[in-house]
Amino acid sequence: MTITWIEPAGDPSGKPDGPLPAQVCALTTTRHGGVSTGPYAGLNLALHVGDDPSAVEENRRRLQADSRCERIQWLNQVHGTEVLVVDRPIDELPRGAALSYDASVTNRTDLILSVRTADCVPIILYAPDAPAVGAVHAGWRGTQAGTVTAAIDAMQGAFHCRPREMMAVIGPCIHACCYQVDGELYKQFQERFGSEAVTVLGDSTYVDLVAVNRLWMIECGVLAENIDVLDYCTMCREEMFFSYRREAGRAGRQLAYVKL
Repeated sequence: MTITWIEPAGDPSGKPDGPLPAQVCALTTTRHGGVSTGPYAGLNLALHVGDDPSAVEENRRRLQADSRCERIQWLNQVHGTEVLVVDRPIDELPRGAALSYDASVTNRTDLILSVRTADCVPIILYAPDAPAVGAVHAGWRGTQAGTVTAAIDAMQGAFHCRPREMMAVIGPCIHACCYQVDGELYKQFQERFGSEAVTVLGDSTYVDLVAVNRLWMIECGVLAENIDVLDYCTMCREEMFFSYRREAGRAGRQLAYVKL
């Protein structure tokens, strides 16, 4: 099996020299290592995108054969702000459509929180004072609405986490260089988040989803120096990542996950 991982620490040995300490395992897959073909070529982990279901199941089997991925909590992501608080064994949680959330948080050590993306922003949260972790999926709707703030609020409410102690990693997603938007969406982001969130190049307007999610976390009280960004644009890096925009909607999904 040749599944390729990207770690926030940038060190496959797991040494605590990156943004997250050794007590947390946080990884993102690339598109390498699976059996899907066509626009889904590689390790597509989403069943809802039009890929052959048997190929996706084999990809998931390969993923979960890895000792780091034995008990993954999958979500039915709907581009909203609802947060699943996982405070009981995974076998007791509802299944399927009942898990329509775009973020999950837990203080348990017996499962993996995950989100699937292909341009949307994956965010990993770690609160050492609980300890607790969170996984967030934020497309432009979730970014605009502040899904990451809902996850931070849920961690505070459920596990009494303090935002000043939290650490965060923003994983591979579409960056401002490629996220061209229409004038109306540009205006909405500019008015709410200011010039840091938008760019104009000639007649084209762009939104920086990474910057906006970073601003949301800072507003919540997370220290700027505790937020790390993995500098990979999914649209630019076709050899590594799926991109919904690059493939005009026919794209696989990579996985970002976190485990205590």
